Amino acid sequence: MIKVDIINTIKESNVKHLQWIFTNVAGQLKGVETSINLAEKVLADGLGIDGSSVGMVDTEASDLKILPDPTTFKVVPWAPNVGRIICNVAHSDGSEFSSDPRTILQRVEKKLVDQQLVGQVRPELEFYITDETAVSADTAEYMDIDPLDEFASLRRLMVDYMHDLGVEPKTYHHECGPGQWEIEFGFNTPLATADNYQLVKNMVRQVALFEEGLEITYMPKPYADQAGNGLHIHQYIADSQGQSVFGNQDTGLTPEAKHYIGGLLAHAYDITALTNPIVNSYKRLVPNHEAPVYCSWGVANRTALVRVPGYEQNIRAEYRAGDTSANIYLLLALLLESGLDGIKNKIEPIEGTSLNVDHLTDDQRREMKIRKLPGSLEEAINASNESSFLRGVLGDTFIDGFVSDKRKEWNRYITTSDHETTVVTAWELENYFRKA
Repeated sequence: MIKVDIINTIKESNVKHLQWIFTNVAGQLKGVETSINLAEKVLADGLGIDGSSVGMVDTEASDLKILPDPTTFKVVPWAPNVGRIICNVAHSDGSEFSSDPRTILQRVEKKLVDQQLVGQVRPELEFYITDETAVSADTAEYMDIDPLDEFASLRRLMVDYMHDLGVEPKTYHHECGPGQWEIEFGFNTPLATADNYQLVKNMVRQVALFEEGLEITYMPKPYADQAGNGLHIHQYIADSQGQSVFGNQDTGLTPEAKHYIGGLLAHAYDITALTNPIVNSYKRLVPNHEAPVYCSWGVANRTALVRVPGYEQNIRAEYRAGDTSANIYLLLALLLESGLDGIKNKIEPIEGTSLNVDHLTDDQRREMKIRKLPGSLEEAINASNESSFLRGVLGDTFIDGFVSDKRKEWNRYITTSDHETTVVTAWELENYFRKA
């Protein structure tokens, strides 16, 4: 019935082209287009793709299929003759492809439903807007407004398109770095959030280019002397009636909230290769830049890995390590699985702190049981490879392939002459500035 309804909706929308889109392991949005007269066939049968060319499988087993989710059809607001439908990646016979990022997140959502729980998440998307030579498009600073915030009207247009796409923003403003912006999303379920995030990330790039001839970079640390692009994820768990199980400012943190945070801290080290998946990610994870380096938590503490916002009535946890090169489906899946594991096994977090964790001595952090996150992609890869937790969530096939690809990436980087520097290298800019 849904497919019949969507066929009618597509016909009534007057689109002429359909873009069947999906997300690869690297988090890149990919797609193939057909004319509208093939809509019914593709909705029924899916479309074959070369999985090796989009970074999903090896060449010798590269035939995959994308299966559309008919509930995700949207008209592209800035190109109204084009419609988009989000797809899952499947085996060529239509069976589940366990390494598909969207499928992985769907499995986590099902686990929540089976426990009569609902995940609620809200990302903060940060990015730099630049000219074609990678120079920042403005010189404004944190929360400056126009005229200093020179392209504020362009950001408002992006938010207008978010509304047209059915995506609810929270706040949007200039960030700390010159040409750095942030768009915060409203709370939604994990799969809807990930789908919307991918649409918005792509829209931001297109609108900047078409409207002003400007470029967007989601590279975690494009400029060594400026703030990095983080992807903070706010999250809480609700019961089947929609009531948060984390508590509020009147009740304080519930045991579920504390155990959820305990799970995030317990698994943070192992999941870092997925939350911060490229060489450049670790140029952002340095002390004194509001990017967490240590596994700690605290109320209103922006130096902590997990922050409980102090100005909200309802309790939530903000995970602050992730960056905009991460695959949003995998990031959300791993955060939710970590937190749920904490609740299931009643993992007690270390004591929360209001101290600046970056300013503590090594002895103080050791006494407080605060562990350091991986300091390089190589260290993070090794942790992921050895993690039974990650292998349980993502599967051996996924982890083995991911680790192999990331080790190749690391080896390419360390062959460059300047790889030991802490500054952003030419190799990083070439490989990540437009592709992250």
